[in-house]
Amino acid sequence: MNWIKDIIIDIIALGAISALYFFDNNILLGAVWVYTGLLLVGKILAIFMPSLQKRAQKTETPDWIYHIIYALSIATLLLAQQYYLTGAWVLVWLLSVVIVVKSKKK
Repeated sequence: MNWIKDIIIDIIALGAISALYFFDNNILLGAVWVYTGLLLVGKILAIFMPSLQKRAQKTETPDWIYHIIYALSIATLLLAQQYYLTGAWVLVWLLSVVIVVKSKKK
């Protein structure tokens, strides 16, 4: 259960995304966009930089936890009718799958 501290940021992001469903807040929307952009850049860099992949694999968090968080984020963004953000999160999820598959091959 030590891995819970590794997913705190992801849970906070999921909470912010869920709040977007209930509140139409531009600051919150901007914060989610910034986090999404950082996540996308991190995932893209992790694909091309093996040292980042090794660092990311040091966590004990099961991969399925991240997949659940990404699925809930995508579903919530669809319900909130934030289609561009939904597309960005689908891309985050796909890049995560590529990273997992790539790391399993090694």
